[in-house]
Amino acid sequence: MAELTTAIVAAITAGLPPVLRRPEQAALDVLTAAPAPLTVRAVSDAAGLHLPTTTTALAALRDRGLVTRHRDGRAWRYTRSYSKPDRHQRA
Repeated sequence: MAELTTAIVAAITAGLPPVLRRPEQAALDVLTAAPAPLTVRAVSDAAGLHLPTTTTALAALRDRGLVTRHRDGRAWRYTRSYSKPDRHQRA
């Protein structure tokens, strides 16, 4: 009984996994498999998504704390974030 209670408490504390739309999941999959940070164009090409769709998906993933970006000249480069996202961010 104690193990079940502990498992329930752990599940409640962890919360539900984020529900991602198909373009967001595709972009996240590309970034997860990438050996280095990628530009929006590279993610778009690898995921087979239109550029504006990729931009929107990456912005949503960044808002959720699932990807990070840094400036590289005039372009942003995106990477998969493995830190736990802030629970107070909008979903």
